[in-house]
Amino acid sequence: MTATNEALRNISENSFLTNLQTQIMPTAITYGHKTVTTAGTAVVLGTSTSLKQGLAVQPLSTNTGLIYIGNSSVLSTNGFELPPGHPGVFIPIDNLAGIYVNSAVNGEGVSFIGG
Repeated sequence: MTATNEALRNISENSFLTNLQTQIMPTAITYGHKTVTTAGTAVVLGTSTSLKQGLAVQPLSTNTGLIYIGNSSVLSTNGFELPPGHPGVFIPIDNLAGIYVNSAVNGEGVSFIGG
């Protein structure tokens, strides 16, 4: 029995459901650095830029304090923390303008890349 026939047999015998999704590949990438001039101030990563796959964000290698990720009201009390040296996070979002950063130290920030 081929692998395809085996899979079809398993589907018909076990009657399970699956959610298949089409992957939409980006045609270009978006990348950059964003620094927070004044610690405690939420700063948007960029202008309204469509993303198909989301965005990876990591603290700059020169940071000495925490970075906070969130929406337009991100603070040190409610943001997702990225300490210095953190490898970063992937955020499944469809627009760059939906992500804000804040910092514990003036002039620190993040680098980002997505598509």
